[in-house]
Amino acid sequence: MTKRDFFIPKMFYRMLIPSVISSFGFALADMADALVVGSRLGETGLAATSLALPVYMLINLFMDGFGIGGSVYFSQKLGEGDTEQARNCFNRTWTAVLAFGLIIAAVINIFPQQCLGLLGTVPSDGEVYTACLDYIRIVALGAPLLMLNVVFANFLRNDNNAKLASVGFLIGNTCDILLNIVFVIFLDLGTKGAALSTVMGSLIAVIIYMPGIIGNKAGVIKIQRFVPNLRQVMRFFRTGFSTSSKHLLQLVFFLVINRLLMEKSGESGVAVFDIVYNVSFFTTYLYEGISEAAQPLVSTFTGENNESDCKYVLHLSKIRALILGFFCNGSHCGICKRHIGVFRHIRKSDFRKLCGCKNILYRLCVRRAQHYKRKILSVEGYFSAVVYHCTYERVRTAYSVRNYSLGV
Repeated sequence: MTKRDFFIPKMFYRMLIPSVISSFGFALADMADALVVGSRLGETGLAATSLALPVYMLINLFMDGFGIGGSVYFSQKLGEGDTEQARNCFNRTWTAVLAFGLIIAAVINIFPQQCLGLLGTVPSDGEVYTACLDYIRIVALGAPLLMLNVVFANFLRNDNNAKLASVGFLIGNTCDILLNIVFVIFLDLGTKGAALSTVMGSLIAVIIYMPGIIGNKAGVIKIQRFVPNLRQVMRFFRTGFSTSSKHLLQLVFFLVINRLLMEKSGESGVAVFDIVYNVSFFTTYLYEGISEAAQPLVSTFTGENNESDCKYVLHLSKIRALILGFFCNGSHCGICKRHIGVFRHIRKSDFRKLCGCKNILYRLCVRRAQHYKRKILSVEGYFSAVVYHCTYERVRTAYSVRNYSLGV
């Protein structure tokens, strides 16, 4: 066994286990809104959270664009031994994310009716409109915290502090779930409570990260004065856009599918789609965790001009992604019908309405999964297509990171 065969897998698993655990925690936290709101408000609550999905995609677009792009540059500079440039990269990234978060908060809260019209709901929709308005206003106000939560975690992982990043993620997501129950079930705050718990969960996570950012003398990242460099910041975004572009496509997809479902089946159709989308989190975030584990190693080895070790890390990530992905696929196919009972007030007859949208889902969401076209007729087939699609996307993400680092 060579040194590479021993040390690289050890470093990869050191990153992989915390990343996957925190990703599953993130999936549970994202599902919490649908679980709790669905139990309390039924179809109205689920439809409201589904209509708000484009807002999350907009946040994710800039969050991953700047966060992943900045993290790649940060790791590359660490590999070159240039800690000062790496530290400047961190400060330029988090301030850019904060600025875009504030812009999103201002636009949505100044023009709420116009934004809701774009999302697919109007005042004549009654309770759905009101519930969605309450939800997106608070989510938009918390956009800076939601974005900083993920960006800080990414940089901590790249600064050899994956444990703190995972602990912050897990505690923040756990608080999100618990606060969801308190605000929605016990205090009866409706969608306001669901949105507020999400924002507060991110706030708690950011507070937990602070010792690794402010008081960690062994680490590189540190909040300090820096010279603004807009050109470099936009370079970060262009790099991260190879990954965050999927959020732009999802944003368009959700805008289209929610409008079609509202016209075809009303709020119950949108609610049913929200269930399927939330269950798929357990698969999609799995690949997010694997790619996050691979990215720091790939970027560091690239900074050292070590192409062979980069390829070895990518090989490890692809194999683990395929193994874990098909395991999740099997578990989804075996128990997906039981998931319906978790979301109360949704009848199985309503759930079957998803089949009426199968062609829309196929054309707009899983066009690449040609092998699964016939299986889209069933809910299980949809999960299979999601797994196939996400496996392709996660592996492509790892290569995108590699290609930027090499200047391809």
